[in-house]
Amino acid sequence: MTILPRPLDTSEEADNLQFRIIRKMPPEKRLQLLFEFIESGFKLMEEGIRNRHPEYTHEEVRLASIRARLGDELFKKVYPNERLFAP
Repeated sequence: MTILPRPLDTSEEADNLQFRIIRKMPPEKRLQLLFEFIESGFKLMEEGIRNRHPEYTHEEVRLASIRARLGDELFKKVYPNERLFAP
C-alpha cells in the first residue's frame, strides 16, 4: 500500500480519521468521490486559465484545459483544426 504524504494543513489525527471513513465506504461511493475530485480539479484548472487569459471565450478556456491534460501531440491529433490556446 502506498502511503500518501499528509497535507501540511491537516493533523495526523484528522488525516487518519478521513482514511478510516473512506475505507468504510462501499467501492461505488469511493469511485464517485474520485470522479468528483477529478471534476473539481478540472474546474480549478479552468478557473486558473480564465484568470490568466480573461480574453478567452468559454470554448477557448475549454480547449486550453483539454490541451493541458492531453499535451500538444495528442491535442493536435484529436483537434487538428484548432488553435493551440495557452493554458
